[in-house]
Amino acid sequence: ILFVGLIFTLIAFYILRRQSIAFGKLTNSMRQFSTKRQTGALPVKREDEIGELARSFQEMSSIVNEQISYTEQAKHKAERAEKDKSEFIENISHEIRNPLLSIIGLNTMLEQNSPNSNQVDILNSIKLNTNNLLGLMNDILDYQSITKGNYKSKYSWINVEKFVQELLIGSQYSASNKSIQLISKIDDKLRTLDLRLDSLRISQILSNLISNAITHTSVNGEILIEIKINEFNERKIKVDFHVSDDGVGMNEQELLQIKERYFTNKKALLGNSNFGLGLTIVNELLILLGSELKVSSEKNVGSTFRFELELEFRPS
Repeated sequence: ILFVGLIFTLIAFYILRRQSIAFGKLTNSMRQFSTKRQTGALPVKREDEIGELARSFQEMSSIVNEQISYTEQAKHKAERAEKDKSEFIENISHEIRNPLLSIIGLNTMLEQNSPNSNQVDILNSIKLNTNNLLGLMNDILDYQSITKGNYKSKYSWINVEKFVQELLIGSQYSASNKSIQLISKIDDKLRTLDLRLDSLRISQILSNLISNAITHTSVNGEILIEIKINEFNERKIKVDFHVSDDGVGMNEQELLQIKERYFTNKKALLGNSNFGLGLTIVNELLILLGSELKVSSEKNVGSTFRFELELEFRPS
């Protein structure tokens, strides 16, 4: 009995040893596949459970490799398409911008040649629409630059009061067409200080917000540009920028969508209610400047767009 038991024990040990070796090879193949996407030698010719498992794994690995290969091809095609799209947008934007600058120059020459009273409105309309189209082209180029991570800040010392006044002059014509009053309110303390900021980007942000406010404000409305100090210490101040209007406003659902690209408020009272790419650029720029765009609004009452920046300062 002991001898027979010993024989059976040896046989069982031999069988388990063979099974263990087979499982080891299968496990190593699985590990190799996870790193090199290769299965190695698999015991697929066995007619037991291990052979069945090996054949199933081989079939699964083949399907996985096919899917990975397909995904990589699709990724390369998408990357190429994105590159082609970006190059096309940049090329067409530059090509359109050049003749626009020529039109603006010719329009300026005509304005300087004492046009008749009935020609002034036509020249103003050409100037407005050409500048709007040029602004759209610049927005597209700026958005491409931001998404590629090519954004570079250029800081300089600016007096905020003078900066805002010059900014409002550029928006005055668009506002006057709808008899909209542009009002600026600057904190008294800021009038005596110079702030170190990226004037080009801040100008771009405020111009987009003011343009958006003009678009969504009814005739004879008001737009308030308010800049005030939130916090003050010996080295830096936190400055709050507000652009408020008494236009069509937004409900809660529209507020949630306001930062989405090309969000359109189709239920607005005005004919042109597309927020377009402008607010997308504003939001992207503010993130890069370490801030964020905050929006509050009430339907048929108006909207307020605000952001806060921590800036260095010095006496004017």
